Amino acid sequence: MAAALRRLPVGALGACLLVGLIHVVVSGWVVPHPVARESLRRKVIALTEHDRPSLLIAGDSRAERTLMPEVIAAHVGMPPSSVVNIAFRSCDSSATLAAYREFSGRFATAPIMLISVSLFSVNDTANTHPYIRDEILWAIGLVDRMRLVSMKEAVKTSFLAERELLYQYLVGRPRVPCSDPVPERGFLGKTEVGCVNTTSEWFERTRSTVLVYPTPVIDGIRWRQLEADLQSLIQAGAQVVVLDAPEHPAFLQAIAGTAMGAATAAFHRQLGDLCERMRVPILRYGPDWLGARDPDTLFWDALHLNCQGAAVFSEMVGPDLNALVQSGRLRRPQGAKIKIRNARAGR
Repeated sequence: MAAALRRLPVGALGACLLVGLIHVVVSGWVVPHPVARESLRRKVIALTEHDRPSLLIAGDSRAERTLMPEVIAAHVGMPPSSVVNIAFRSCDSSATLAAYREFSGRFATAPIMLISVSLFSVNDTANTHPYIRDEILWAIGLVDRMRLVSMKEAVKTSFLAERELLYQYLVGRPRVPCSDPVPERGFLGKTEVGCVNTTSEWFERTRSTVLVYPTPVIDGIRWRQLEADLQSLIQAGAQVVVLDAPEHPAFLQAIAGTAMGAATAAFHRQLGDLCERMRVPILRYGPDWLGARDPDTLFWDALHLNCQGAAVFSEMVGPDLNALVQSGRLRRPQGAKIKIRNARAGR
């Protein structure tokens, strides 16, 4: 690299240095933090247009399709308007952090954030769209980007700050809800019962749709970024609670004895250890959460619940979240409206 620079004409070298200096200023001062994708930004804007929510359900589609805000609100003793689901498909912790930083003024002070974390959002080999997006690439350095994606993509995403400036000053960012419909309170559910079973045909379909990786890496770049993002969310004022959502038992059975099975088990352990080290509450639900219920009636696919399953699961998560409030591990956000209801809400 040094030799190549020495061969450049003086004018070209000066131009390169000037571009580099401008890039450093833009990246480090004018736009110091990643900006969330437009679809996520628009969802947050729509859900906070009239209220300042004090409890946020965040993360990827496993939260978006799994937790019903009105059910959670009832158990925690808050009005429905105080709880919104800002989760969005393929959103990792970096996307959640970017949205929270920009729109923190639209939330109550020190809101509770229940954020779903999945193996797919921390796996370095899950490096294709939609499992890796601009927010995470913007958040990490060039060297780490080159380890995750192609050289072309790594270099191109080095100029995301400049692209953001163009959007802000030339194109203009929307500051009002978009015309696209946003589900009420942000929950996006599947009303149908999915087709989940243990046949070889199902497993092959699962392999192509949820990417059953032969050699997952869950202790590398994206895992370190998860820890950094959680710490940044806490420092920014959010009361973080991690959700370790359940998988369909057939999925766990299908990957048993494979590298994906070992990585899934290791992920659950690592996530618990991380939360204990950071003193972050974690709500985790293994196969035993189902009790005697038939999982095929509650799941849409291997990783997502249908509406019936979401209702059942939310009835479990709500009391568990409320218990954290009652025990003092979580504080009621400043400005949160408390709804007085029957004794069940005070559990």
